[in-house]
Amino acid sequence: MLKSLFPQQLLLFSSNNSGGQFKIGERGSNLLVYALTFIKNATRHNPEQADDAILRLSDIMSYAMERDIEGLAPLSKELFQMENIIQLNQLRYANRLHIRKQINIHVEAVLTLPIILLTMIENIFKHGNLLVEEHPAIIEIITNKDKISYYTRNLIGNQAPPQRNAEGCGLTNVKQRLESQFPEHVFEHNSDGLFFELKIEFPTPLAEQRYEFENYNS
Repeated sequence: MLKSLFPQQLLLFSSNNSGGQFKIGERGSNLLVYALTFIKNATRHNPEQADDAILRLSDIMSYAMERDIEGLAPLSKELFQMENIIQLNQLRYANRLHIRKQINIHVEAVLTLPIILLTMIENIFKHGNLLVEEHPAIIEIITNKDKISYYTRNLIGNQAPPQRNAEGCGLTNVKQRLESQFPEHVFEHNSDGLFFELKIEFPTPLAEQRYEFENYNS
């Protein structure tokens, strides 16, 4: 019933012919179905958790529907939604998930391609095993004046896809977007059968620089 009421078409984006704009993809996100299923169950047993989940999911959906003229968004917004996704999954697993984050943002007001990081984070929860304390999922986000770098590493779960198809639909869309907007990017993934690693790097402008450019041309 939940799948029919809420089609899985709200989180994964694919590029259209312009390269800078993005439309809602035909394939959806398991996060949506998982979260709605959790909300349905929590409404019966823990209404406060259901309220929290609804607010977080609504925030994620609103962000996913936003559009920017240049296809960019503040990294701060992406990080905020990353936390929403993490907390939604922690609610689902009663805070038993083990995650280690390292965030080093050396430049304020940095912009990023939206949904890239969120797709990486969702991939961790979809295909990883985060219940082993000795092997927490690792999330690293680093920026400097020239580039932004995302890195994730997780213990592979039982439902992970075969290594030959490790990219999956969501990561394939990410790769296509990077190739379209940032030819000089890094997209690397590796699996030893136990862990899966993904690294993405691409140049990104600063919000102040774009603002000055728009004023100059106005």
